Amino acid sequence: MRHLASATPVVSPTRFTNSVHNASSGAWHIAVASRAPSTSLCAFDGSFGAGLIEATISVCLTGRPVLLVASDSPYPDR
Repeated sequence: MRHLASATPVVSPTRFTNSVHNASSGAWHIAVASRAPSTSLCAFDGSFGAGLIEATISVCLTGRPVLLVASDSPYPDR
């Protein structure tokens, strides 16, 4: 915590908050007051395949439609 409060912070609180892989889905749920379930996952190079398996299993178990959103962006330098 003292790193964030120092004159030259090592980690930006804004960058850290938005670096968590479920931050955007959480922000969306809050913005639209959604109570629908969501899953955020990361499986490095297998992330899309893992997401597709997760979505397929969810549809098979619940019979409800699923939205699969995939994003591929480079890791930040710092």
